Amino acid sequence: MPSRVPRPRTRIPNSSHNRRAESAIRQQAEHEKQVATRREKINTALSLLATALALPALAIGLLTYFDQKNNEEDANKKEAARVSYFWQIDAGEGWEAPSKDLAVENRGLNPATNVVIAANPKFGKHMIFDLGTISACTRVLIELGEHGAEIDKVTSRLKYGMYFTSSTGQIWFNGERAGMERRNEYPRLDTDFINFWKLEYRTESLEACA
Repeated sequence: MPSRVPRPRTRIPNSSHNRRAESAIRQQAEHEKQVATRREKINTALSLLATALALPALAIGLLTYFDQKNNEEDANKKEAARVSYFWQIDAGEGWEAPSKDLAVENRGLNPATNVVIAANPKFGKHMIFDLGTISACTRVLIELGEHGAEIDKVTSRLKYGMYFTSSTGQIWFNGERAGMERRNEYPRLDTDFINFWKLEYRTESLEACA
């Protein structure tokens, strides 16, 4: 009688063990998800904190920049304001007296270039006094002589204005009614009274310049 060979037993998986393993895997995945979420929140909070800390510095930087720009503009305007002009008349004859001299002063410490005294245009022209460059701390006196009354007839003294370029390369206009203001360019210029009438002028040194 042949001997029996024992048949191998089929191991039935332990369903309870499998459930515990799956539960552990889910818990691990959930834990990792929570950790990732916490890290993301921490990174977001750090980013917001860095931005919040940077904003005051940025604001201070912008304020400093604009303060410097304003200070620079103020300094440029103060320098430009040291260049001026005025008409001289015989005091004994009153305001209606004809112009005697045209005086242009530069009380600054830098030369003013392309200095032009220009009348408001008539027929599209600017009749001018072209003085070129006026050195620092200098007055230029243009002797109008008999032409003073003729100039006054062309246009009122109040309708003249002075254009010049400062040491910073900026073009300025100083009108008796407009005050000192920046301009982008010179107007179209026409007859130069100095050359046309061969007017004489002299220069004088000034004191108390700054």
